[in-house]
Amino acid sequence: GVDGIMVMPALVYSAKPHETAAHFRSVAGATDLPIMVYNNPPIYKNDVTPDILTSLVDCENIVCFKDSSGDTRRFIDLRNEVGDRFVLFAGLDDVVLESIAV
Repeated sequence: GVDGIMVMPALVYSAKPHETAAHFRSVAGATDLPIMVYNNPPIYKNDVTPDILTSLVDCENIVCFKDSSGDTRRFIDLRNEVGDRFVLFAGLDDVVLESIAV
């Protein structure tokens, strides 16, 4: 069976922030499985910003966030925005130290 799912943003076009949030909200509403949101803007051309993630705090089954943006401040910004609501994962070796520090 499946214990959880990792969900990427829409890949077909560059979405607006509210569209990206709606995408994740729609997936969260369609399953009871725990969800990890995966952010990789250099590849997907859509950035799941701290503001977008903050708008998803009420989706109880969104539990993790994996960031591959390469932005070393992202983990601090996320922690300031959402506290410990989500488990945060570094998707790039370059930002592992920053992710562990927060």
